[in-house]
Amino acid sequence: MKLTKRERTLWLIVGITVCGMLAFNFIYRNLDRLQGSGVDASGLEETRRLLRSGRNIVARRQAAEKVLVKLQARFLDTSNPDTAKIQLLKEVETLIKQVGLPVEQKNLLQLEPNIIGVAIEGNAEPATLIRFLHASATSRWGLNLKRLQTHTNEKTKQLKYQIILQLLLVEKKADQ
Repeated sequence: MKLTKRERTLWLIVGITVCGMLAFNFIYRNLDRLQGSGVDASGLEETRRLLRSGRNIVARRQAAEKVLVKLQARFLDTSNPDTAKIQLLKEVETLIKQVGLPVEQKNLLQLEPNIIGVAIEGNAEPATLIRFLHASATSRWGLNLKRLQTHTNEKTKQLKYQIILQLLLVEKKADQ
């Protein structure tokens, strides 16, 4: 069967049309994917920046929690004030023994709802009293000096002192 020139031209047009339609459908259906596969440099950089900032925020939060734990270790817990008073008294007695401060009287005080204290009084050499005050200020809890009264005895060159040391109680989280 021999095709005439007119039939060959017709078949050629039909073939080109079918191939064109197939190519058009393929490109049209995959156009969204082809456009999405191109990477937008500014959008990619913004995404990377956001991911870095997210990791940075997590790292800062962890560092802040560590600092909070260290700071809370400098204070006693408000959940049990009686235990906190005993711990404070033990700390003050340890400092007294370390320095060798003679004490005649000690009292536990509840100064405010979240502040406890210890009042001590006695007679001591000025150097011993200064060492005790320095030791209390640099102790692990950093005790605050609320009141200091001194009277000098000219005959013995000793100081009669009254000291009130205070400590803030803080509410700690259950997991700490």
